[in-house]
Amino acid sequence: MRLYDHEALYLTELSNLIFRGNSNITTLITRLERDGLVERFNGEDRRVKKVRLTPKGQALIPKVISEYRSFLNQMMAKGLSPKNQRDLIKILSHLRESI
Repeated sequence: MRLYDHEALYLTELSNLIFRGNSNITTLITRLERDGLVERFNGEDRRVKKVRLTPKGQALIPKVISEYRSFLNQMMAKGLSPKNQRDLIKILSHLRESI
């Protein structure tokens, strides 16, 4: 999802966005690259790599978003009233905008 939001990211940037260590990101990107969903390439600084979604990865995003929303709705419905859900979404939106 973060790669969909950005054209391309350095691995460290991606790591910071999803709150994972660099070693975890490397393993994850290696698997996604193996499956043809992302590709690594040299950024402006050849010592560090950037990553972006491939066309196959971009095509998968609408399905991922749909399933993720369904999952979130199910989880929130178990513990939050519709009003509380709206309030939480509003608060999280404000938080995201301030980051």
